[in-house]
Amino acid sequence: MACTPQQRYAGGQSYQRHACQNIPDEVDRTRCLEAAGTTLEEYQRNKEAVGR
Repeated sequence: MACTPQQRYAGGQSYQRHACQNIPDEVDRTRCLEAAGTTLEEYQRNKEAVGR
């Protein structure tokens, strides 16, 4: 069974949050975690805005 785009994005976000935990600097780790909290809809809107 194939994954939906939402499932793939959620998997990537989970991986990113895990990777953020390995960043020793608290400020950088916080920024990383905030970026990893972006929803698929927010990501798509930002991607479209940059493409214009």
